[in-house]
Amino acid sequence: MEISDDASAGYPRPLEAIERSWCAWLLPADRPAYASVAKAIEGLVVIGIGRWGEGDLVLGRADQQVDLEAPMEPVAAYGEILFDDGATLSLSVHHPDDEQRVELHLSGPGLAGATSRAERSRWCYSYWVPGEPAPSGGPLPREVSIGDGLTLAIDATRRVMWLHDQLSLGNTLVPVTNFYNELMLLKGIRDPAIALAHRRLFEHPEEAGDDELRGAFRRYNVTWRKVDATRLGPGTTAAAKVAGGLFARMTRSLRGGRRE
Repeated sequence: MEISDDASAGYPRPLEAIERSWCAWLLPADRPAYASVAKAIEGLVVIGIGRWGEGDLVLGRADQQVDLEAPMEPVAAYGEILFDDGATLSLSVHHPDDEQRVELHLSGPGLAGATSRAERSRWCYSYWVPGEPAPSGGPLPREVSIGDGLTLAIDATRRVMWLHDQLSLGNTLVPVTNFYNELMLLKGIRDPAIALAHRRLFEHPEEAGDDELRGAFRRYNVTWRKVDATRLGPGTTAAAKVAGGLFARMTRSLRGGRRE
């Protein structure tokens, strides 16, 4: 385990007021999906910079250190801020790790001087509900009901997809590559020109029907758990679980254990 030594760089330090306001915006406390992460951040300080360098703030207790070898946890919330000079700042808060450390990741042209720039507009996924345009301001995303209070949203403009949970009012980003792999396995497509071209999900939406997308998500959820499988209804066979588990082990081996 490689531990960073940031004592000389002024860490630990309290979160700046604007950094806390960003976290509060990304993690609305009145939505159950985000409340637990918001609560976890309340007593934390910035203990150092993570593996991604400048802008990758690791929050923890003052007596903790940054573990540079720990895998990055899944994104809990993501948004962007546009400043008056046209620069954009991307922000993401990740779920707490096993030691309750939380990453606040800031990136983009607007990173330099972000705390003092004049803001023009902002958006994030945390507030989206079905029937609304894409949070980034694009057209209506494709919506597919995939289970009990669950909607899969696909934004072709930004090539991103997320799962809306009506019960928790949360929107969970779904990594496209692994989902698309499951879609190709479900459809039995082996041609690399198609099976490895995950952008086709956005560029050729007619190639995947709603039922196929539901089936692909069931398969995906077996390995990359996003929701309790009982809410997805019937359709996850033992064979799918075996195939999904084998693919997940291969993927983790190739990616060094990074979590999705």
